[in-house]
Amino acid sequence: MEKQTPDENERIDVLQHFQQVTDSLIAFLRNAKESIEVCVDPASVFVIVSFPPYLQGCLDAKQRGVAIKIVTEITTENVDYCKQMMKFAEVRHIDGIKGNFGVTETEYIASAILQKEEPATQIIYSNAREVIEQQRYIFRSFWNKAIPAKQRIKEIEEGIEAEFVEVITDGIKAANLMVDFAKSVREEAQLILSQPKTMEQAGKLGMLDHLIHAANSYGAEIRVITPITVENSKLARQIMNQAPNIQILAGPVSTAGLFVQDGERYLKAEDKDPNAAETAEATSRVIYSNSKNGVKSFKSIFETLWKQSELYEQLRIANEKLILHDNMQKEFINIAAHELRTPIQPILGLVEILGLQFSEEGEDDEKTTKEKAEITRDELAILVRNAKRLERLSSNILDIARIESGTLHLNIQEFNLNDVLSPLVQDARNVIKNTGKEDVITQYVPSDNNIVLKADKDRLSEVMWNLLDNATKFTEKGSISIASRKENSHITVTVKDSGSGIDSDVLPKLFTKFVTKSEKGTGLGLYIAKSIIEAHGGKIWAESNKDGKGATFTFTLPLTA
Repeated sequence: MEKQTPDENERIDVLQHFQQVTDSLIAFLRNAKESIEVCVDPASVFVIVSFPPYLQGCLDAKQRGVAIKIVTEITTENVDYCKQMMKFAEVRHIDGIKGNFGVTETEYIASAILQKEEPATQIIYSNAREVIEQQRYIFRSFWNKAIPAKQRIKEIEEGIEAEFVEVITDGIKAANLMVDFAKSVREEAQLILSQPKTMEQAGKLGMLDHLIHAANSYGAEIRVITPITVENSKLARQIMNQAPNIQILAGPVSTAGLFVQDGERYLKAEDKDPNAAETAEATSRVIYSNSKNGVKSFKSIFETLWKQSELYEQLRIANEKLILHDNMQKEFINIAAHELRTPIQPILGLVEILGLQFSEEGEDDEKTTKEKAEITRDELAILVRNAKRLERLSSNILDIARIESGTLHLNIQEFNLNDVLSPLVQDARNVIKNTGKEDVITQYVPSDNNIVLKADKDRLSEVMWNLLDNATKFTEKGSISIASRKENSHITVTVKDSGSGIDSDVLPKLFTKFVTKSEKGTGLGLYIAKSIIEAHGGKIWAESNKDGKGATFTFTLPLTA
């Protein structure tokens, strides 16, 4: 192919005088036959519309059938002028445009950035074919990337932010943008933290403080998926404790994080050094956009991961409960087997002895018969005591089954509290006497108030006896005092003893199953007592006495169940 030689008439000129510039621009518009393609900055829009020679030149060109295309940045300041340009030209918008040039089939002109409503005083003019072809290519590149003016004008008039996608590779700028995102949250946010250390990095940046503020001050619902480790689990609990509207679920380790803010914008951060101490050092680049499709897509991805994380969490909890239940079941079987064996062995042994005594052949004399009768009475007392122990154990097992299945039934009736406490206190005194604890004094003075409440009388007796029985077991000398009082809409009952007190290791879990320091007992009594009190709408607790001697158990009940 033969190379074309430049035309002798082709030239490139720099025009500097106002009149010369104006005449050249008007001639440029007048000489166009088919098309005029113009790229102008926002300020130049004012000049085209407000300077009569330019405006008239454009109108005349349109009347001749010339297609005029203009690319500019449409802003709130020039939107009205852009509407006027749309009467004679097809206008498109592109963010941040700075060029000022025009090109036709035969000519090219360009000027510096203009000031508002001030025509150009210096331009470059050329009719060189290579220059024209190059500038037409540049213009059409802008044109293809630009959006229609009507779309941009609608966004401005309706307050809609123009869509954009920005790639940030500066770590410090990216970190600052993440903080700005956290500051701007008002309604909702979805975050995927890619690495275990990301939460710590976000805390150092101040992002977490802004998210907590958004949750507490604006009621923003914030959900976070992050890998949970021993190191960051404490921080996760602190965040959720400070802001109930923030939910955090365990998720997988990944190479990119996500932050969707109020369903309007998103940040996608790609990792560079996951173990870096600072976010700016950990992030290689950030993609920042308000693209509606992008936001919608990332929210959909987050929801899928969230549901998956919820499922994993439910499975984890269910598995832990299953393991705990299995361990408790084994522990219960061991304790129950031991406790059942203890009273059963003397019962079986004594029954066997009694059976042998009464199966002996021949007649006994009067003395032998009397001795057998005396032996039988002593051994019968042992039988009765161990039978009652079996009854209590079986009753406890049945109560546990009812509590665990949610079928604990309350037989509500109205009664005087003293009618329950007085007999139980007397039973406790009898136990103390029979066990030879002569140095233990039981004190109970019925309340002056006539305390009448509605509750399950038998269940409440079970609770009180459990507390009194514990007090008698652990008190070798001193006193056991029982008190009751009426306070507004509830009653309070306390059992205070001067015994060995509550072991510090046991105190935090005192009312849970199988917790006991006693060599005798299943550790079920206080758990059952707590369940009964709470079923009535009351509370029960225990504390060591301030003087270091013994413990005090207290429960409250509403006067009406």
